[in-house]
This record gives sequence, C-alpha cells and structure tokens, in this order.
Amino acid sequence: MQGKSGINQTSLRDANLKLIIRALHAQQNCTRVSLARDTGLTQATITNLVNWLIETGLVVESFSLESEKGRRPIALNLNGEKYLTLTGRVNRDYVSVGLYDIAGKLYFYEEEKVRPVLGAEDAFNRLKSLMHSAIRSSSATILGIGMAVTGPFDYRQGRIALMSSFPGWEQIDLKPELEKEFHLPVCLEQDANCGALAELWYGAHKHSQNMLYILSDRGVGAGLILNGQIYRGRAGFAGEFGHMSINCFGPLCECGNRGCVELYGSTLALEAEYQRSLFEIWQQGGGRMRNAQVTATDICRMVREDDPLARRAYEKAVGYLAFGAAGAINLLNPDVVIFADKITEGGDYFLEIVKSTFSRYLMHDVFEELIVDVSTLQGSPEVRDPILLGAGVLVLEHLLESPTHMLVNA
Repeated sequence: MQGKSGINQTSLRDANLKLIIRALHAQQNCTRVSLARDTGLTQATITNLVNWLIETGLVVESFSLESEKGRRPIALNLNGEKYLTLTGRVNRDYVSVGLYDIAGKLYFYEEEKVRPVLGAEDAFNRLKSLMHSAIRSSSATILGIGMAVTGPFDYRQGRIALMSSFPGWEQIDLKPELEKEFHLPVCLEQDANCGALAELWYGAHKHSQNMLYILSDRGVGAGLILNGQIYRGRAGFAGEFGHMSINCFGPLCECGNRGCVELYGSTLALEAEYQRSLFEIWQQGGGRMRNAQVTATDICRMVREDDPLARRAYEKAVGYLAFGAAGAINLLNPDVVIFADKITEGGDYFLEIVKSTFSRYLMHDVFEELIVDVSTLQGSPEVRDPILLGAGVLVLEHLLESPTHMLVNA
C-alpha cells in the first residue's frame, strides 16, 4: 500500500508541475499569486513547487513587479539558458540539427546536404556528426533529443516505413542508435506532426485546438491536432496525406497506391510540370530548350516575379494540393489549416490559389469559418526551421509527462 501511495503522490506532483510549467510557458512574468489563480492550485502548493523549480534552474525570479500597495510581487519566468533541446531532421535532400530553449529560442543550427546514392547510413552518420557539434557548442543541460522524420513513419516501431527516392532509412533503428550514441532520451515523430506541434506551442494560431498542418516539399504530409493533441490513429500512420489518392487511375506511386497527392502537389511535381511546359513550347518552335534543371526555389521566385509559365505550373501543383486538402477539411472541419515548406514560397499567389480552390470544393459553412494561412514560423531567422522547433516540443512534452524524474536526472 505504501508503494502505491508513493506512486500516486508522485503522479499528483507531476500533474501539478505540468500545470505550472505550461502556465509559465503561456505567459511571461507570472507571479505566485497569478499561478495559483490560473492553475487552481493552492498558494502553499504553488510556493513549494515553484521553489523546487527554482532550485532545479528551470524557473528564475526575474524582477519585482509594480504594485499599488503592499509587498511587490516577484516575476517568474522559465529559464531559457539552463535547459535546451537537441533536435534533428531527416529529409530526402539534407539532414539538419538545432538547439532550442523552452521559449523556442534558437541557439544552434546547421544542415548538410545528403545524397541517396551514398546511402542512408552515410546520411545518418552526418546527422550524428552535426549533433555532436551542437552539443559542443553549448554548456547548457540537454533535456533530450527530438527527431523529425519524413513519412510514412511507423510510430509504434519507431522506424521510417518508406522514404520516397531514398531507400535504406527503413533499415536504421533510429531511437536505440541515438540513445546509445548520446545517452539522452529520444523522441521520434513524423515531420508534419512536428510542424503542427510548433504551431500549437509557438505559432500565430496556438490557441486553435483543432488544426490541419500540411507540409509540401519533395514529399507531402499532414499533421493533425485534435482537441490539442496529435492524432496518430490506431497504427500510428494518421497524417499520410501525401499518399491519399486523388486519382484512382493515376500514375503508380512508390507506396503502391495510384494517383497520390504527392505525385501532383509536391515540389517534384511542380518542377516536372514546369519542364513539361518548357518542352511543349520548344516543340511548338517557341524557343530554345533549356538544359539546366530548374528547381522549385527558382520556380517560386519566378512566380513572385509574375512569370506566366512559372505561374501556370505553380497554379496546377498548388491547385492539386488544395484539392486534396479540401477532402480532408470537409471530413474533419478543423479551426485552421496551415501550409508550410517550399511549395508555399510563391508569395501571395499561393494563398490566392488555395482559397480559390477551397471556395469551389469545401462546403459553404466550412469554408466561411475556416482560417487558412501559411506558417508564420517559416522563414523566421529566430526559428530557421519550424519542423526542428516542433521536434524540440516532443522533448518538452516528454518532460511534462514526468518532470520530477527528468529534471532530477538531467
């Protein structure tokens, strides 16, 4: 009985600590009185737990606040310099690593190009090398490692199930390999879910409890937040929006399905469509065929410059992406849908295409009340990569599950 009582007491303490940490994250310059009001905890509980958090270094007393009468209250804030999260991202074209504090401030960022021809093991070694560089760059305590990987991602097994155009990753057991190398807790998640978490914690729409987050670069994925939590589905494969078919007679995808969104609404599809348009013009005798490969970044720049050929290819790819998203939105009726990654870099024309498509394919009431936006975290020099930032949130959520254990052992 004594053992059970101890476990219950620890669970209650952790639940109360979670309330306090979340309140401090949501609002700067809290006081002990405001924490008691916002969390519903007693003043005595607040005092005891805040004092312990100060001892661990997670919370600092910043300064005295102005008060009309009596003793001036002390401002409390999370200590960004004491604890950091180490984050990594695995992509088809590069691996990247960041160090973030609890407030989302970036302390380190590096990325390195990778080549499928050299194999997944080479890319993984490059990732680990960048992580060692990040750790050497700071004297802060690292709480853990958050990893964002491309889908399909097998959440239960902790493995990449398939990386289009980059075989071999499914053979690497990421979590135990990283734990063995760095002796830190490791959290893995599909990259779009990491982006959704970053928006939920730090974005312009962080108060939205039901969110669809769509990521489109070489591949396409979605993160789904329902009632403030990531929705993963029974087998952990929820959010594989890129492999949802929008044409059952379409081309065969690497996943085995036909007509996947990824084949029409990714940056690879955008580049292919632009090249097709160039070829058609050349066939019609309208110009000299260009040999250089035009990238999605080039096309998006030309879209912003009002190049008609680029805008036509862009409208087609983004239109397909939005058409696929419309089906998911009609099904889920979220508060907000947020788009991110390279496909969004066409400037205002991106949202113009998306909203025009939504107006045709969404139910009227759903469209009228839906907030549609491009990630405000994307492109910010303070963030660099919202996917990496969201990978750090994985570690913070792990901390909130058992703050006593994590802070004592950090």
